[in-house]
Amino acid sequence: MEATIKDVLEQYEFARKVLAAPTCDLDEIRSFLSHVTDSEILKIRTHQLKVASFYDQWVTPAWQSLTPSERAVLTILYVKHHESRSAAMEDVCDYLCVERSSAYRYREQACHRFLSYLKVNYHEQAG
Repeated sequence: MEATIKDVLEQYEFARKVLAAPTCDLDEIRSFLSHVTDSEILKIRTHQLKVASFYDQWVTPAWQSLTPSERAVLTILYVKHHESRSAAMEDVCDYLCVERSSAYRYREQACHRFLSYLKVNYHEQAG
């Protein structure tokens, strides 16, 4: 479960970076890419844009459906880089002002809600 959330959030961060580029209008990007002569670069960039758009449409609603505390916990655990998992959990404990056992329960709740929303949104996007 944690590997899945980490992968999804990494792809989501990448998608947000791709779509937040200075020329974030997809039509402008497509127009620019149509002038690129190297077809391999064009294929790679087009694929990146498709993946970024999919992740943006898939993950954003699930991410926004979480409470600010749940988003912060998932960000601390799966997006920010820590020396160890224990250090990440310490940051969660500090953020929530709770003991470790409560932080683990909160993490499980946040992960479960996020994955549930992702499943629903994936079926809506794919279907």
